[in-house]
Amino acid sequence: IFLFLNQLVYIRKMTILPVYTLPIVSFCIAYENIVLICGTSIAYDSVTANFVYIFKSLQIPLLLVSMYEIVHRLHEARSVNFFILRFDEGEEMIKTYGVLSLWCLRTLALGLLIMNVFVYFELINSSKRSVKVGQGGYMYLSEHNDVLSLWLALIPPMVLSFFSLILSYSIMSYGVNVTIGLTARKRWRLILPCSLAQTIGQIFNTDIYLVSSNLGQLFLLGGVTFLLYLVEEDLRLAGSFADYLHKSNVAFTGKYTFPPGGEDDRTVPGDVELVGYINHKTTTLPPISPLNRVVITSDVEACCSLDTIYSSDLKDEYGSR
Repeated sequence: IFLFLNQLVYIRKMTILPVYTLPIVSFCIAYENIVLICGTSIAYDSVTANFVYIFKSLQIPLLLVSMYEIVHRLHEARSVNFFILRFDEGEEMIKTYGVLSLWCLRTLALGLLIMNVFVYFELINSSKRSVKVGQGGYMYLSEHNDVLSLWLALIPPMVLSFFSLILSYSIMSYGVNVTIGLTARKRWRLILPCSLAQTIGQIFNTDIYLVSSNLGQLFLLGGVTFLLYLVEEDLRLAGSFADYLHKSNVAFTGKYTFPPGGEDDRTVPGDVELVGYINHKTTTLPPISPLNRVVITSDVEACCSLDTIYSSDLKDEYGSR
């Protein structure tokens, strides 16, 4: 419930798919655990139990889509290489490949969802009725490796573990090499223990599997939610830094604002490009000093107000204008 409430905050901040899918995963896990606490008081074939099967079928596909899309969108927004996707090249074909990779992952998640539905609603009959499908992990699979339905129940967790570990490595690499916040770099490593917890939770036998698997997925859900927070913070800092660079570039290239009164007759206010007032007779242009007001004298005397000023000689680039 705590994760669910935190995830709702990002619906107003971001528009990517995971901000909508993560609250659904939190609700599914919460519902399943509430039913598990009730124990045998809920009938196996009741409506409540059927909702558990539906929600449990959704958990792994939505977690997979959420984690992949967060990492993918982050690398795309920051123009950072994402495995074979060279976002730093900025080509339209790369963006097309990126969209294609997203839809391939979503198709894979849909396949896992269908697989879970077949397993939990017992649409595939097991030849061994004594086998507890969906209630044992890899250790239990090693004892009954000839049961198809047991394999189908554990393939989705295997796929999720595989992708979560790879994506964890990718996000750790991003945090070390790319992120702007130097003091926050270690926080990007927290997703790896969460992915390991999900993988370890799928190992055990039927005696503790239900508890370990749910705890593992809960840890991974918490890690992905925290990752969403890190991504939002990193993109916000990157946007602020880009805005700062833009303002600095404006100052450097000479886009300055004349005070009310205009330039020559002091009657026309507005934004004027300072370099437009340096004509061919200007032989030297002294470096702009860090003052609030600067006077440049050539054929035309101009007085301008500067927010950010860099010392530079604009004559070489603009002296012929």
